[in-house]
Amino acid sequence: MSENTEPVSERDGYSDGAKETPKKATKWEAVPIPMNAKAGYSQPNAKQSYLDNSMDTASHAIKGSEKQKTENWQRIQRTTFTNWINSRLQGGKSSYSGPEVYELEINLQDGVVLAKLMEVLTGLKIKGVNKTPKLKAHKIDNLTQVLRIMEVEKIRLVSITAEGLSQGQLKLIMGLVWTLILKYQIKFKPTAKISVKRAMIVWLQTMLPSSNINNLSSDWQSGFALLSLIDVIKPGLVPQLSTLDPSKGLSNCSLAMKIAKNHLKIPQILAPEDICSLNVDEISMMTYLSYFCDPAASKLLKWAQKMIPHMNIKNLTTDWNDGLALAALLEARFPGVFPDAPQLRSQDAFITLRRCLEICTERMGIQPVITAKEILDPAIDELMMMSFLSSIKNGALIALPDELDVSGPGLQTAMVGRQSQFTVDCTCGGPGKLFIDIYNTSLGKQVKHTMYESKPMIHTIKYQPDDGGELSIEILWSGNPIPNSPYRVSVTDAAQLKIINFNDHITTVNINQEITLDLDATKIGKGSLKGFYQYEDNEEAMTAEVQENYDHTYTLKYSFPRSGQASLHVYWNGEELPHCKVKYNIVNSDQYALLDPPDEQLFHTMYPVKFQVQAESEVALPLLTMVAACGEIAIPIEMKTIEGRIGTASFLPTVPGEYKIEVSCANRYILGSPFTIYAVDASQCFLANTLPKTMAIGLSHEFQLETKEAGPGAASFDIEDKDINRAFQVSAVEQGSLVIFTVTPLLCGEYLATLKWSDQHISCSPFRLSICNPKKCKVEPNLAEIKTIPVGKPLNFRVITKGAGPGTKPIVKAQGVSALYNAEIETYDKDDYSVTFVPWEIGKLEVSVTWGGHPIPNSPFDLEVLGFHSGMCTAQGEGLQRALTTMPAQFVVIADQPKLITDGYLAIRVTSVVKKSECKVRARDNGDGTYNIAYLAPQVGAYLISITVHGDHIPGSPFKMTSVPGPDASKCIAYGPALESTTILNIGKPIDFSVDVQSAGTGELTVKAIGPAGVQASVYTSKGDSLGIYDIRLDPIRHGKYRVSVKWANKHIPDSPFVLKIFPGVDATKCKAYGPGLEDGRVGQQTYFVIETKNAGAGTLKVRLHGVREAFNIDISPKDPQDIRTLEAKYNPPKVGDYLITIKWDDINIPGSPFKVTVTGDQTEEMFHKPLPHSLSDTGFEFGEDDDDFSDNAITMTKSLSETSGFDRDQYVTQEKMPDFGSVGKKGYKKHFTSEQPFKIRSDTTTTTNKPKMKMAPLSPMYGGQMYPSYGRGVVMRPAMMAPQMQVQPLLVKKQQQRKQQKRRR
Repeated sequence: MSENTEPVSERDGYSDGAKETPKKATKWEAVPIPMNAKAGYSQPNAKQSYLDNSMDTASHAIKGSEKQKTENWQRIQRTTFTNWINSRLQGGKSSYSGPEVYELEINLQDGVVLAKLMEVLTGLKIKGVNKTPKLKAHKIDNLTQVLRIMEVEKIRLVSITAEGLSQGQLKLIMGLVWTLILKYQIKFKPTAKISVKRAMIVWLQTMLPSSNINNLSSDWQSGFALLSLIDVIKPGLVPQLSTLDPSKGLSNCSLAMKIAKNHLKIPQILAPEDICSLNVDEISMMTYLSYFCDPAASKLLKWAQKMIPHMNIKNLTTDWNDGLALAALLEARFPGVFPDAPQLRSQDAFITLRRCLEICTERMGIQPVITAKEILDPAIDELMMMSFLSSIKNGALIALPDELDVSGPGLQTAMVGRQSQFTVDCTCGGPGKLFIDIYNTSLGKQVKHTMYESKPMIHTIKYQPDDGGELSIEILWSGNPIPNSPYRVSVTDAAQLKIINFNDHITTVNINQEITLDLDATKIGKGSLKGFYQYEDNEEAMTAEVQENYDHTYTLKYSFPRSGQASLHVYWNGEELPHCKVKYNIVNSDQYALLDPPDEQLFHTMYPVKFQVQAESEVALPLLTMVAACGEIAIPIEMKTIEGRIGTASFLPTVPGEYKIEVSCANRYILGSPFTIYAVDASQCFLANTLPKTMAIGLSHEFQLETKEAGPGAASFDIEDKDINRAFQVSAVEQGSLVIFTVTPLLCGEYLATLKWSDQHISCSPFRLSICNPKKCKVEPNLAEIKTIPVGKPLNFRVITKGAGPGTKPIVKAQGVSALYNAEIETYDKDDYSVTFVPWEIGKLEVSVTWGGHPIPNSPFDLEVLGFHSGMCTAQGEGLQRALTTMPAQFVVIADQPKLITDGYLAIRVTSVVKKSECKVRARDNGDGTYNIAYLAPQVGAYLISITVHGDHIPGSPFKMTSVPGPDASKCIAYGPALESTTILNIGKPIDFSVDVQSAGTGELTVKAIGPAGVQASVYTSKGDSLGIYDIRLDPIRHGKYRVSVKWANKHIPDSPFVLKIFPGVDATKCKAYGPGLEDGRVGQQTYFVIETKNAGAGTLKVRLHGVREAFNIDISPKDPQDIRTLEAKYNPPKVGDYLITIKWDDINIPGSPFKVTVTGDQTEEMFHKPLPHSLSDTGFEFGEDDDDFSDNAITMTKSLSETSGFDRDQYVTQEKMPDFGSVGKKGYKKHFTSEQPFKIRSDTTTTTNKPKMKMAPLSPMYGGQMYPSYGRGVVMRPAMMAPQMQVQPLLVKKQQQRKQQKRRR
């Protein structure tokens, strides 16, 4: 430990630095540091530290008494010491390198880090340190080297050994670190007077005089002190200081530490949370705050250098030892406190320093924390010197009010109205501000004064009392009273003698008129009063009679014997009182007279009233007093002109009424005064009722004229430039101040009327009167004859005003049940106006029409608005456009209003355009506002349908209608592929037919197709290319029998309903062919192959041979008569060659098709490997469904057609019975038909058999299976329509029928 121990100071809990002989200690004792502000490294008066007995300052690092707080402060202190070591090692110059310190007891026990730290702190190099100690001996050697360096640095340690450090004893290590912080970081040199904590607080108090810093814990929790310290060191870094919230301590501390780190390069060895903590460690706070000492010292040094540049100051320690710099700084900071500073000598350093400290104490109020002896010591502590210099920098001189000197007569007596003064000498009073307050305590008011600096620090005060009484003169120096303040001064005031009611005193008097003057002397005390009066043209004074009253007032009595100018003089105790001097004008009222005054005459207000006054001399006229009084109003009268002895006076009567004109001289009326005039003001008259703009002939109107405020006069009503008796009948009566004119117009026209009061127009006069005759107006159409109108329909009528007199436009008001309608009025012609409005509310409607504000005849008109109109009705239905001559046509009228027909509001007419004849119409009221209308138009042609409501056409009416002939379903013809018995109908293929209605009249075509289980097929109808032809297409979703109903005008056409058999869709992939005939063969050997079409749907089977010309034929027949879906094809190839056998189902190759067959043998003919187009053999079959429809059909053999068909008798055909469809009831389906099919088909070219070709005419398409000749290279096998039996039909016939249908459609 350090050699110097610090006993505890009772003042702040820290040791005071007194030296004490250390005691031997055998172990380290853990003493927690108390967390309160007054706790130091030991309890008060307890001489203990880290050791049991006497220890130095380092022992205070781990001291405390409260066990529950030990962990908190130990953690904070431990973290702070660790961060301090790391901050000093960063960038430090050292020959050793080691890991960053994380755990003090681990990282410092080998001596490497400690050696590096000492090299950084001292600048010395420590030799012999093992950089990688492995053994305990190596660690102890390193620590021994470090401790030796500490001894060189005069750090005397007690009981700190290398052995203890190597064992990682935390208490020893933290005590050692604190010792290093004190010496190298805080740089504090302990003294017996102050501890390090106190020194730190004193320095912070001088830096922050307004922050009230008293500890190192709670005063820093808000962060404001830390931010203020930064702002003092470097102003401008914390501009938002005044706006921060003190309650947000953590945020403020974080901001302060961030600014300090970024701008002052102060490491954050302490966390903001630790500063804000209630358990903040003061040791850690001292360590962190010590970083601010260097920037603060640098700034303080610059300030001192600026204040005393001639002293060449370079540090804050030794340059101040001789006291010369300190004396110069005091004189520079506070001029005059050390005037002889330039003459001081360094030999008198102790005296100079002691004098400086006395000045600081007496003149600045500073209690220095350092003594003259300590400043004189070259080893002076820098922190203490910084605190002392900062107190001088931030301090100020104190005021010394006891040193002020006052003198002057103004502090003893004073006179009212006379200036007094005194002086205040502040030379020895120090810095301060002089304040003077002079107060009249008798009257409770301030006394004004002036103050100026006659000499430096010497002030002269002057004041002049305006009132008598006692003055209190208070003299303050920087807010503190000087000795004997306030001074009491008595003021005497002769001016307190005053004339009583002087403002009422008349100074123009008549000769020999007794004058009395009262004076008040109650505030002046006892004395002698005298009065003298004399004329200005005579120096001889006359004495006035003086009477002293019991209440200390005086009365003077006197009179003047002649005219002229005179004055009264008053003396008090022989001294004239100027403020009591009174001047008089003495006149003789008998020398004036009025000349012909306008007595009892009438005048208008604001017009001048003039009169003349005659005097014996010209000079005497201005002495007259003239007033015109009207009630409480008094108007002064001035003399406007004076010609010789006659003066002309005038005034303006401002209000109407009776005026009394008084002309006097010295309170006496002159001859002819007073006299009376009357003033009138017609502008004060007003009409008590409304002024009409238009009047009607025969209708009287009262003009009520109020004249109360107009003054006396007479009212009149007249017409300018016209005979009023011819145009109006007028009568007038008076009711008090109200004059009522009853005016009845007699003639129409425009008149300019006047209302006057005493021949003066009133405010609204003249005014125009328009006289009209509303009885001449009329309405067309006459609304009185119209009782009902429809709602929502515009109501139009005209107002004719011919002969009704002047007017702008008629006024129309339409009032419904609750709605008021705005009528649009347009000028139709001169004296003719068009009125329009739309009633939208059902119910009563009152329409009033006025002309010139007067109702016209029959106005108001009462109408009823009904809840409908023609615009609210609509009509719809086919009967509005077309009708049939053979049946009634219909349409519907929608009005939303029942009983329109019953009430006669709804009318319907159907009229022929050509014959002008009307059709019979029938209407039915449905009771819900709709009406069914039916009519019969028996003649072909154009018609007009008129639908009106209240006589107005509804929208679209009249409707144009055309009557056409009626429909005849028997004339319709249906045809097409779907209706032909030879057509196989499949799902997925077009099922089309057409209906020809050209001769069937007008009607509607309806088609329905109902299939198995009631399923309906979709039906598409469109008009064909030819007029009157409809194309029909069915789209069934299920196969089976469909009943197709075709109706025209809801009646079946011939043969309707049609029964169609719909087969499933074709699937060629279900077919298959196999057998040796599809493989290679030999000439002369008969071969075969089998074709199966089961589950392939209804379709056409085509077999085509492609190969050598006239090669061979293929014979195809059912393999089993009970299974016609399985066919056997046989052939005997006579020629060698390559052949292709193509097998198609419904024009689609079956799987494997075409099949390539090569025929070989002994034939010597040339082989053809490339088939020719004309060497094609084509055979075709068509099949229907292979389902239960074939179960009842007998298959037999017959030769009945062999002769007619050209076949040999050895040729075979099959015969199948047609299923019985008699239940359908259709022609052609009740009988059985035979289909004969040759299965041995030869080619159409020359064959080996040389048999003739088939030549057969096709049978009727209405019947079932038949045989058709083979016009191509094959045959087609088809079932009959709606039957799964086989029949034959050439392909060419089918194509011809298709072309025929297309032509028919075109």
